[in-house]
Amino acid sequence: MNSATAAANCTLRTVAWRGLLHAVVLSVSCSCATEPAPPAKTPRVKLAAFSGLPEGLSFPELIRQVGEPHEDIGSGIHLYRYPLADGSFVLVGTPDRQRILYITHLSGAARTQLFPRKA
Repeated sequence: MNSATAAANCTLRTVAWRGLLHAVVLSVSCSCATEPAPPAKTPRVKLAAFSGLPEGLSFPELIRQVGEPHEDIGSGIHLYRYPLADGSFVLVGTPDRQRILYITHLSGAARTQLFPRKA
């Protein structure tokens, strides 16, 4: 085999490997692009669901009444977040997923304590 043929074979192998590499990259990027997006966390509960809660209500009872919270944003104690349609949200504080320390509605800078009710 002469040097010109060897160089041509080397060039063809390089082109083939580059083509294969591009095909793999394209395949991976296409499969990533078609992954379904996680469902949006749309508000499922209304502020009215948190009014008139009885004293001594436990966290499991609250979940049965208003549904599961969207997320736990707490550190130290659980702070469960319920987003509302108007962009505000309700926070439920519990140290042990049993006792409720407080339920607060936050709307902008305004904070309204919903539970326990102030006398």
